Amino acid sequence: MTGLNNGTSIESGQTPDNQTSDGQASDRQVSDKQEHKGSFRKAFLIVLVIVCATVALLAALKAARPEPPKGQKKEQSWGVQTLTVKPESLSPQLRLLGTVQSPYTSGLKAAVSADIKTVTAREGLRVAKGDLLMTLDDQEAQIALIQRKADIADIKAQLSAETFRYQQDKISLKNEQALVDLARRAVQRQSKLKKARVSSESKIDQAKQALQRQELSLQSRQLAIQNHANRVSQLEARLERAQAQFDLARIDLQRVEVKAPFPGVVTDVYRSPGERVRTGDLLLNIYDRDNIEVIAQLPNREINAIVSALDSADTLEASAQGFGQPVRLRLERLAGQINKGAGGANGIFSVIGSNPNLMVGQTLNVLLELPKIDNVVAIPVSALYGADRIYQVVDNRLKSIRVTRKGTRFDQGVQRLLVQSDDIKPGARIITTQLPSAINGLKVSVRKAEVNQ
Repeated sequence: MTGLNNGTSIESGQTPDNQTSDGQASDRQVSDKQEHKGSFRKAFLIVLVIVCATVALLAALKAARPEPPKGQKKEQSWGVQTLTVKPESLSPQLRLLGTVQSPYTSGLKAAVSADIKTVTAREGLRVAKGDLLMTLDDQEAQIALIQRKADIADIKAQLSAETFRYQQDKISLKNEQALVDLARRAVQRQSKLKKARVSSESKIDQAKQALQRQELSLQSRQLAIQNHANRVSQLEARLERAQAQFDLARIDLQRVEVKAPFPGVVTDVYRSPGERVRTGDLLLNIYDRDNIEVIAQLPNREINAIVSALDSADTLEASAQGFGQPVRLRLERLAGQINKGAGGANGIFSVIGSNPNLMVGQTLNVLLELPKIDNVVAIPVSALYGADRIYQVVDNRLKSIRVTRKGTRFDQGVQRLLVQSDDIKPGARIITTQLPSAINGLKVSVRKAEVNQ
């Protein structure tokens, strides 16, 4: 048995000495692990002791610190800006958009049918009254004038002939009357001869026929004399008509020169030299630069006040800027009708003083002064809370005031609201700062105070 074991050991390559060495190595590994484990525990204990000591030290320091005395909570004060106001009479203002127009805008038309000879007018040309704008060929107008002059000469000749004929008729009337008397005596004589049976019946008939012919001639002469006045009246009427036509022809001849009817500005030129125009054809447009108006739409809410002011002969003035120059305006009247879909009636403004080169069609920003309102104050937009409330500062506390809005004004381009209230007294300090939690009694401190001028 022992020999078998030994044989087995020999076969596996292990000797008893080798087994002893393996056991010793295992023991050393176990010993090393135990030593390492002991070192880790020792370090952990040291760290734990340090942490515990630190916590204990901090707790001791906190416990030893004296507690601060407990005080009362201080009320917060809000910084605000104020405006010292005083109720007064102020005029609300309206900002309007106006358009420059001229009530005297003329379309000059051809007075005669003719060819265009020259065109001196140009779009935008500023002209004086009587300046030549366009010339038409005057040949046809000259011919028409000659014809009318000939008509006058013809009728005058007829009047002269009628006067001469009238004089001759009066002379001939005496002769006609004498011939009738002779013919009547011849009839009487033939009648006596017939009774004496000296003359025949045929001679009596011949004498009677001669008498009748002379009487007819006398009646014709008398009628011609009686109608003389009527013929003269007819000829004089024809002469007046011919004279009027001559005057028209002379005017037409003058109108071949198209001249400016007033000092104005040419806006459109429709014809060129060589074109044929007929009577009534449009040649050019021109407007009077000395008669300029500004048309601006007025809001419906202000119409009643404006109409009342105009009916009372109050002057409503406005201001605008035209090409960088100030323009003074005056509201003269309202338009006769409201355009469909418009939000108000058009107001018509005249220009006060000199015209600073305004042009038709130009757009102006108009600032209209409305009738004054008593006991109002002008405040910044930021001073209004909601639609009808402001706050004044009394003993560093807010006090609300209910107000009624009466319009707006613009101070150097800055909008201000006009409000009215019996609770606003002279010297009241109104806050102009928008506070998110403004209520009655809120404590405030004035950082900047202004006085309403």
